[in-house]
Amino acid sequence: MLENREYLGFKYIAVERAKTNRPIEETTLKLHELMLARGAAHELESGRIDLPREMEVTVDEEQSLDSFVISDLRDRVGETFKKRYDDKLQLTSLQTASSKNSALIQLSDVIAGAIGRILNHEGERNFKDDMADLVVQMLDLKIEEGDIDGLDSAARFNV
Repeated sequence: MLENREYLGFKYIAVERAKTNRPIEETTLKLHELMLARGAAHELESGRIDLPREMEVTVDEEQSLDSFVISDLRDRVGETFKKRYDDKLQLTSLQTASSKNSALIQLSDVIAGAIGRILNHEGERNFKDDMADLVVQMLDLKIEEGDIDGLDSAARFNV
């Protein structure tokens, strides 16, 4: 994986649950929508992808992402892409996958866990903190904190 790192891109958005008044399902939908829209913009701005482009997306299977939510998310992101990029960027597939069946979803879970640990852990350090630091160091991740309009707190990193 380290040899092919230039072909992988991971984005991370976190919201402090205590600072949002939305139900968790609505928050999860909004975060995925922001992630896809801003992730595509970042990939285009950085030159990692160009237009025209068809995008296929697989997200981690979650209880709050049922078929209705996925369909709504696909429509919302598709409309955002159409507004911003005409028909030059199209979301052709949006699906969920269990981490049990996908090494890349497992990897994203490990990375998300490491970043979450670094951003949120309070108290004495232990082996979990060491493991989180190792993941970040091995993948040479850069953690950037910043605000996202409409959300109270956020963080983002890029591989």
